[in-house]
Amino acid sequence: MILGIRAHDLGQGSAEQLARMAAERGLQAVHLAPGKALQPPLLPAQYNPGAAWQTAQAFARQGVQIAVLGCYINPVHPDPAVRRAEIARFKTTLRHARDFGCSVVATETGSRNADCSFHPDNHSETAFVELLASMQELVLEAEKWGVTIALEAAAEHVIHDFPRLHRLLVALDSNHAQVLLDPVNVMTAADMRNQAEFFTRTLALLGPRLVAMHAKDLVLDGEGVRRVAPGKGQIDYADLLRRVGQYMPGLPVLMEETSGADMAPALQYLRSFDGLC
Repeated sequence: MILGIRAHDLGQGSAEQLARMAAERGLQAVHLAPGKALQPPLLPAQYNPGAAWQTAQAFARQGVQIAVLGCYINPVHPDPAVRRAEIARFKTTLRHARDFGCSVVATETGSRNADCSFHPDNHSETAFVELLASMQELVLEAEKWGVTIALEAAAEHVIHDFPRLHRLLVALDSNHAQVLLDPVNVMTAADMRNQAEFFTRTLALLGPRLVAMHAKDLVLDGEGVRRVAPGKGQIDYADLLRRVGQYMPGLPVLMEETSGADMAPALQYLRSFDGLC
């Protein structure tokens, strides 16, 4: 597999510093949010071909792919003016993605709460229709620049499960809208107890649309489910990565919830499955 990490989980620094840290750990890819990871931050309003090229070259010199550009917005923000600004920021990132040597820009699907926390109306049909309108506009922009939007589901957001994500993709009807798979974001206690069935169902819906995958883990205990670093939980990664590899061999697998002392054992754990994905 192409094993990577969110760049800001390595810390903050220059592109050269982050690329070197990734390479020293044997990582091959990053999910880069330039405004979070780079120091000083590089914000979408500052994107230009030169700055993006310098960033891309710093990672390329270390043999590290910028697999995904992060531009997480709230496409259903309750304030219409803020929503328009968020959409404009995403369009800027789409326009400059290839300057970063990357063709994939990722976002989650937002909330009727400004801070993207759970709102009871997120799962409503009205919220879905509002999201669809925002994403239709962004997909047209992605098609213009020949890049891909990677959509990530999360239980607290408008796209809260994988059937609803599949419905959105069908409605968008564009090869420029694809999937950043993160099973942990939506798995319930019942899904944890029936992982093989959950993975089968999920990949039947989304397997052909995957462009990247986040890797973190879940612990199911008396308090419910909680997120941990890969290898510290109960996700059957051998089964999951084998199934993913049947659809998309070589898919970038990008660690989340993984930093500090958790990083080395998580890397060792995921590397033990190399060849499955």
